[in-house]
Amino acid sequence: MSRIEANSGLIELYAKQLRLPSFTRYQDVVRQLGNDQSYDDFLLAMMKQEAQSRQVSSQRRKTKAAKFPYIKTMDELDMARFENLNASFLHQLATCDFVSKRQNIVMIGNSGTGNYAKFFDMQS
Repeated sequence: MSRIEANSGLIELYAKQLRLPSFTRYQDVVRQLGNDQSYDDFLLAMMKQEAQSRQVSSQRRKTKAAKFPYIKTMDELDMARFENLNASFLHQLATCDFVSKRQNIVMIGNSGTGNYAKFFDMQS
């Protein structure tokens, strides 16, 4: 067994013990880094990869735990059903900027009928 194979096996073992599964794909990061990049750049890239992997796993786990009957995205939404709302307004709502701007949203109408929505500033 070569030193490279032994190191690869140890990296996989430590990655499993430390619960860092994306670290087993370190060779992909090494190939992407240029010769002028440092160990810090390598470590940062590995940590970024692990963080992204955990975020995706968390989102999948939460979606599964919610037990939705089916997954529906904004891309699949039939805008023709909403007579009082335009597509740009719905996409603005999807950004959730109203939370950071401390705005309320009021939806008026029966459920599933394309309710009328409007932003209102929150009073301090």
